[in-house]
Amino acid sequence: LHQRNKACLQLNKTAAYKAILNVDGSHLSQKDAANFIADWSANIQVVTESGEQMTIAQAANALSSLTIESARKLTSDVSDFGESMSAMESIEVKNRSNMPATLLFKCIPYLGLDHREFEIRLSVLTGGSRPEISLRIVGLEPHKEDIALEFKDRLVADFEGYEMKTFIGTAN
Repeated sequence: LHQRNKACLQLNKTAAYKAILNVDGSHLSQKDAANFIADWSANIQVVTESGEQMTIAQAANALSSLTIESARKLTSDVSDFGESMSAMESIEVKNRSNMPATLLFKCIPYLGLDHREFEIRLSVLTGGSRPEISLRIVGLEPHKEDIALEFKDRLVADFEGYEMKTFIGTAN
């Protein structure tokens, strides 16, 4: 009767944790990025590139109003025995005020576990016809490992006194 009885444990993600997983690695419009910050304002602390804190309203306004400056520089040298040419292009995103660089997002990832703080980096993508805001969770895999260890520790503590081995992972 080896492996006849199987169980599958799946923890319920909180709405806040689902929200940051859904935006991780995505490219949002300016409006969608501003709405994300406004919608989750209770969980978010916004930090500029220089480390200053901004309010949610300041961050949403900064993302809604962007100026993209592009410059191209071409240098050419010609002589009797050679020719050299170099091109440099620079693109810079500006705003009247500071730009948000990092979101510190605090939430409980799964019901029954502790609060965690996730660092989400913002970057502006200028390659398309409209600017897009990219959001990326810094160190997501180590966070997932820590969450698994926290759950395992709680499980082991709850079954203290029983002879049971506990592992992290899947078995087929």
